[in-house]
Amino acid sequence: MVHTTLGSMIQCFDWKAGKDGNLTCVDMEEGFGLTLPRAKPLVYVPVPRLDPIPFSM
Repeated sequence: MVHTTLGSMIQCFDWKAGKDGNLTCVDMEEGFGLTLPRAKPLVYVPVPRLDPIPFSM
């Protein structure tokens, strides 16, 4: 189920970085911790790629 959902999300959307979708560079700086979390959260905005009408039937 996870594979199908992830595949659909990747195939049906273009992903834009930033809250407004206009960020050109993603900050990959690491924070302090045992598992090296990101210093700033990763935010992406989904933009529909495919026309939803043919898939609604």
